[in-house]
Amino acid sequence: MNLQEREQLTHFLQQLIQAQAGQKDAEAEALIRDAGARQADAAYLLVQRALQLEQALQMVQSQASKLQAELEQMRSGARSGFLDQANTWGRPAAATQAIRPDSSSEVC
Repeated sequence: MNLQEREQLTHFLQQLIQAQAGQKDAEAEALIRDAGARQADAAYLLVQRALQLEQALQMVQSQASKLQAELEQMRSGARSGFLDQANTWGRPAAATQAIRPDSSSEVC
């Protein structure tokens, strides 16, 4: 375990110690106790799983924040881009376009 993992684990365990469950569902509590009695590593595995899920949640939240910032930037760019254009009447026709004579008026 590295230092960062130790700090995360310590913080998680401090929260666990201070937490209060309130009213418990009797059936759920019995099933949990039974599973804990049958699996010697239950507490270790549950803490490990909880920390992994917390880490995954933090990564997803970070990615969502980045995407939200990009979306806001795109929205603000789209709003200002249309009205801030220098030439609001469009581009003039290209001067290099050749006028073609009407083929029906040609004399043969």
